Amino acid sequence: MKQKLIALLSIALLASCKDKEKQANTPIVDEPKQLGYTVTNTYPHNPSSFTEGLEYRDGFLYEGTGDQEYSGASKLAKIDLKTGTDIQKLNLAKEYFGEGITILNGKIYQMTYKEQKCFMYDAKTFTKIKEFAYEGEGWGLTNDGRQLIMSNGGSN
Repeated sequence: MKQKLIALLSIALLASCKDKEKQANTPIVDEPKQLGYTVTNTYPHNPSSFTEGLEYRDGFLYEGTGDQEYSGASKLAKIDLKTGTDIQKLNLAKEYFGEGITILNGKIYQMTYKEQKCFMYDAKTFTKIKEFAYEGEGWGLTNDGRQLIMSNGGSN
């Protein structure tokens, strides 16, 4: 019985030393620094726009909006930053909820939320060039200068 007790205590002692070794090697993380900000300017914006995608390019704001009622209000727009008015716009068909947008190589790409379609437009004319399918929900869209990067709202 004594031998079993000594063996059990030895195992417990070794296990507790191992944890202390791990704790000693665990890096200490500094408290996060609080960042501040200063508002340098404000710009008018249509409060009824349900913004889903936004990109600033060449002095203009490009916006993709969604439409919770699927009534045809989802759109792609080029907006005058100073006035907040649409200079150019394209409404999506009622069956589409517009999501993220990005501009790459003279093309604007706009995703849809649940309809699994991405539309490609000419950035100057807003003429639809093509559409293609993807799997899952469309949420965010950006690019790295060479290829599109998509988010479906998940962690992958």
